[in-house]
Amino acid sequence: MTEVVDRPGASRMARLRARLGLEGRRGVLTGLLAVILGAWAVAVVASVLASGAQGRAVAALWALGGHGHAVAVDVAAGTLGLAAALALVALAWIVMTAAMMLPSSVPMITLFVATAQKVPGWRLSFCYFLLGYFTVWVGFGMLAFGVDLGVNALAQAWPWLADNWQVVVATALAMGAIWQLTPLKDACLKECRHPVSFLLRYYRRGGSAGWQLGIRHGVFCVGCCWALMLVMVVSGAAQLALMGILALIMFVEKAMPWGEKVVRPVGIAFAVAAVTVLFLGSGAHTHLG
Repeated sequence: MTEVVDRPGASRMARLRARLGLEGRRGVLTGLLAVILGAWAVAVVASVLASGAQGRAVAALWALGGHGHAVAVDVAAGTLGLAAALALVALAWIVMTAAMMLPSSVPMITLFVATAQKVPGWRLSFCYFLLGYFTVWVGFGMLAFGVDLGVNALAQAWPWLADNWQVVVATALAMGAIWQLTPLKDACLKECRHPVSFLLRYYRRGGSAGWQLGIRHGVFCVGCCWALMLVMVVSGAAQLALMGILALIMFVEKAMPWGEKVVRPVGIAFAVAAVTVLFLGSGAHTHLG
């Protein structure tokens, strides 16, 4: 019989590696928390400053404060160029993704780090993962901005719609309500709620694989939340409150053990809100700046 001898040096090295891995994840969590809080600070400060700002700074501050709809209004009115507007919208969606989406993706990100850090060069793969994730959300933001521009152009050509903007908001709420109850929503939510099975299926080593994984996770995340975010895009008012409410909904749905149970109630709440806004809203289309 071969006697197994425990080598103290090997045990110490194993404990050291485990400790470094735990500290690495703690470092990532600390960094994520700093980014999330920083993004919220930018949104709050920008919203406060925008109300008293003048000139070209107004559009930038409204955008960073989550009021991307105000940028679409400026473009439709001819007071802001399209290239500048697109740059502002991209920057605004980076801030909104950090503030609203990262909290619900923390379980996926930390598990990715725990898996990837076993391989040399994992930090590069992690950066590519985040880059892919943010790219998807910024791309969605650009598409949503295009929709907002189109609706604003329609409102300029059709004064009735400009005077009854609550119809647009109610339509977005109704779309959110319907999407909450679809099998596609459930399928996307399942991928976001189960990071272990997601990584077992799709994780590969390397920087390009990290990019592809971030893209894939971002696509499922957009699939969960696009209809909710569309409400914020077209609302044009109370953006900080909406950002907080929607971020909380997305966090609960994707990160809490009982999150699946709130999907249908949220859909029903959005349906009630759509009817309420449609019949009781006074949604005149006004410029926030």
